[in-house]
Amino acid sequence: MFGTYICTTKIFNMDQTNRVVEVNGQPFTLNDTALEDIQFYPVENDWYHFIIDREVLRVRLISYDMNKQMLTLEHDQVRYEIFIKGALEQQIARMGLDKVVEHSVQSIKAPMPGLVLEISVSEGDIIDKGAKVLVLEAMKMENVITAPAHSIVKKIVVQQGVAVEKGQLLIELETT
Repeated sequence: MFGTYICTTKIFNMDQTNRVVEVNGQPFTLNDTALEDIQFYPVENDWYHFIIDREVLRVRLISYDMNKQMLTLEHDQVRYEIFIKGALEQQIARMGLDKVVEHSVQSIKAPMPGLVLEISVSEGDIIDKGAKVLVLEAMKMENVITAPAHSIVKKIVVQQGVAVEKGQLLIELETT
C-alpha cells in the first residue's frame, strides 16, 4: 500500500512497508503503525506542521531530492538531513554495496603506444580527479590522459616528444 502526501508543490510517496529513516546519521525504523502516527500539513510556502505523538512541530522544508530519497528540514534553526531507505536499499547496505570505494591509484601508465605531445602538470602539483595530465598522440589522434583520483604529482617519468609503449609508466602519483 502506498501513501501519498501532497504538500503545496511537493509530492512525497512512501510505501507503507518497513522503512529505515536516517536523521542526521542516526537510524530510525518506521513501520505501518509509526507512519500512521505521523501527520503533516502545509502551512505556508515551505513551512509544515508535523504532528507526532500529539506534539506539533513547525518545520521548514529546505530541499527534497527524490533520487537520493533525502529531505532536508529545519526546526528551531537546526537542519536535519533525512534519508529514507526502503527494503532494497536496506539489503544493499547490509551487503556493504552502498559504500563507494575509491581505489588508490599510484601511477598513470600509457593506455596505448604513442607520442607524448604535451605534459600539463609539474611535479608537486595537486590535481583533481579528471584533470588533464598529458596528451598522448596515437594513430594521428590526440588522447587526453586525465587524473584517476585527487592526488599529488610525485614524479614525471616521461618527457614531451618521447614515444612510449602500452603500459609504460608515465607519471607517479601520491593519492590524498
